[in-house]
Amino acid sequence: MEILDWAAKYAGVIQILLLLLFGAALIWLRATFVPRTEFREVIERIEEELDVQGKRLDDGAQHFGEIRHLLEAAPTQEDFLTITQGLTETTGSIKVLVERIEGLKNIVERVERQVTRHESIFSDAARSARS
Repeated sequence: MEILDWAAKYAGVIQILLLLLFGAALIWLRATFVPRTEFREVIERIEEELDVQGKRLDDGAQHFGEIRHLLEAAPTQEDFLTITQGLTETTGSIKVLVERIEGLKNIVERVERQVTRHESIFSDAARSARS
């Protein structure tokens, strides 16, 4: 009977220790397992975040498609080579035209000098005839 006497003597302390142990077990269970309402709130937040991420992915896919379309329409290296060759040919043609224009310019200057000389001859003759 010593155990019963000892239990009766320390019954208050044993009750407090059991209460503390039970409280600690409840706190541990609360921390380990989530209540249904909190679980639902977390699931809803996750679903909202998934919707936002899905929209971002859709927008990104659309933007990626636009970039891909632009890159497909961009000129290739062969296009640039063709343009460069065309510009080189055009430059050569322009140089030939400049040379021809220089020759024509010289001819026009000579004709203008002749016309100016004839005009001065005729205006001098007209002045002398009036006087």
